[in-house]
Amino acid sequence: MPKPDPHIHVESDPEADSLYLRFGDKPISFSVEVTPDFILDIAEDNTVVGMDLQHLTAVLKERANAGSTSGVFVPTGGAVPLLQLVG
Repeated sequence: MPKPDPHIHVESDPEADSLYLRFGDKPISFSVEVTPDFILDIAEDNTVVGMDLQHLTAVLKERANAGSTSGVFVPTGGAVPLLQLVG
């Protein structure tokens, strides 16, 4: 298992109501659309290296109103193997 990279870069766009998290500096090989509002960037070694959250305020309000936190994923410690997310 690769060592986690402690470097996390955060970008936000208030006008687009989006948040992008970048874990480390591995190149992005491909992206996976988990939902229309949640896109993961994946490195060649199948670790998650980026997370794009769109329409963030609306999604969080919807989950709060539903009383649910299921499906909320908050990574810690850098790159996360893709199989941990889907397996």
